[in-house]
Amino acid sequence: MQHYIYDGSGERVLKANSDMEAVYENGELVNTPGTVSINGYTSYPSAFIVITADGVYSKHYYAGTQRIVSRLGDNDASIFETGCSACKQQSSTSFDDSKLKQAQIQDLNLFAEKAKKGTVTLKEYKPISLEEQEKAMAEDSNRAYAPPSGAGGLYYYHPDHLGTSTALTDFNGNTHQFFLNLPFGETMAQQLGINYYNSPFKFNGKELDEETGFYYYGARYYDPKISIWLSVDPLAEKYPNVGVYVYCLNNPIKYIDPDGMMPWPILEKFKGFGRTHSNNFGEIRQKKDGTYRTHKGLDINHKGGGNTDLNAPIVSTHSGTVTRIAKIEEGDRNAGGTRIVITSVDGTVSTSYMHLNSVESSLKVGSKVAEGQQIGTMGGSGFGKDDAYTSHLHYELRVNGEIVNPVGSDGNLIDPQELLMTSSGSSSFENQKNPEPKNRNEALNKELEMLKKSRAYSPEYVQKRTNEINQELKNTNGNQ
Repeated sequence: MQHYIYDGSGERVLKANSDMEAVYENGELVNTPGTVSINGYTSYPSAFIVITADGVYSKHYYAGTQRIVSRLGDNDASIFETGCSACKQQSSTSFDDSKLKQAQIQDLNLFAEKAKKGTVTLKEYKPISLEEQEKAMAEDSNRAYAPPSGAGGLYYYHPDHLGTSTALTDFNGNTHQFFLNLPFGETMAQQLGINYYNSPFKFNGKELDEETGFYYYGARYYDPKISIWLSVDPLAEKYPNVGVYVYCLNNPIKYIDPDGMMPWPILEKFKGFGRTHSNNFGEIRQKKDGTYRTHKGLDINHKGGGNTDLNAPIVSTHSGTVTRIAKIEEGDRNAGGTRIVITSVDGTVSTSYMHLNSVESSLKVGSKVAEGQQIGTMGGSGFGKDDAYTSHLHYELRVNGEIVNPVGSDGNLIDPQELLMTSSGSSSFENQKNPEPKNRNEALNKELEMLKKSRAYSPEYVQKRTNEINQELKNTNGNQ
C-alpha cells in the first residue's frame, strides 16, 4: 500500500509505503490484514528540499527547471523540528501538528476500511543521523560504502538533451551512479557507486518511485514499462486524435512532456511561482514621442514579481523551424530585444518570443525545434540593453502571416500545436518531405486542402480565402 498526500495546487508533499501481505483468489481478497503499518514519510516541503523517511535531507539546485546539483545536509532533519521562532512570535495562530497527524490517520483508515485493508498505524518517526547510516553501511559485508567526499556530500547531475540524468558525480569528479534507459524510460542498465546516496531523479529528470516503478511528473504518473500515462491527459479534449494515455505522441526521443501538459511558452512553475499573462493584446500605448501604438502580443511571466523570473526557461509552443534570431549583444537595438521566431514547416503558424535574456546556444536559423523544447531564457532586453524592462516574455502568434490574439475566447492560451494537428493525429512537423508545388494551380489546391485540415484560422478567414482561391482557379481555367 502506498500513501500520497498533495497540497492545494496538486503537488505531492508526502509519500509513504507499507509492508503488507494479502492473499487474493480470482481478484477477491481472501484474508483481510489485521493491521497495516505505514513506514515513515518522505517529505517535499518545496522543490529545493527533500526529507527522506529516515530523516536525511537533501538540498537541490536548478538551472531553470533542470536539477543540476544535490547536496546532502550536514545534519539530520531534526534541525527543522524547532521551526522558525521569529515566525511563531509574529503569528497569533497556534499550530498543533498532533491534530494534523490524527486527521491524517483517520483519513487513511477510512480508505483502508473501504478497500478492506484492515487498520492502519504509523511507525514512530525517529531521525537517523548521517554518522549512524555511515556506520551501518560500513558494516555491510556485501558492499563497501563511502561517505560523501568534499563539499559536504555535493553531487552533480549530467543530463542528456531530454533532461535524463545519465550520470551522478561528486565534488571530486568521481562517478557514483550511471543510468541507461530505453527510449520510453524503462531502466536498461544501472551502476551504483560506493556511496549511500543514489538519486531517484532519472528519466527526464523526474523522480522514480521505487515502490511502484512509476515516474512522478506532477500532473500525472508515468509507467515506463508499458510506455503510457496512468491517467487521462488533462488536455484530452484538445487532442481528439491522440490517445489519452499516449506519451509524447509516441516519440520520446524527440519530445518531452515536463508535467503532462503544454500550451504555454513558460513552464508551470519557476522558483515555486506559478505563471500568468496580462491579456493585453491590442492594448493602445503611448510612445515617448507622443504617438500611439498597438500592443501586438501578450505579456507572460511568473507570479513572483519584479525580476524573480529572470532566466526562467522559455519553451516553444509548437514544432517547427527557427526562422529568425536577433541578439542585443550582436548590435540589435530593436524594442523587442533578444528574440527568436519559430515557424511551422508548412508556414501557416509562427510564434515570436521577445525580451529574452538568452537564446539557446545550439539554435540557429534553420534549426528544427520540437514542442516543449527550451529555446531561451526570460529577460528584459530591448533597445540594445539587457535590462530595458522588468523581466517578462512578450509572446506573439501569427497565423498565415496575420497576427492574432494568443488568448482564445475561453480566456485560455491558444495551443499552436493543436492548430497544426491533422486528422491522422500527427503534426506538420513530422511531415518533412512535402514536395514543392509544380505550378500556381497546384499551390492553390494544396492551400485549399490545408485550409480544410488546419484549425489555425477563423471561419471567416477560411471562407474569405477559399472564395479567393476558387475565383482565381476559375479565372485561370477559363483563360486556358
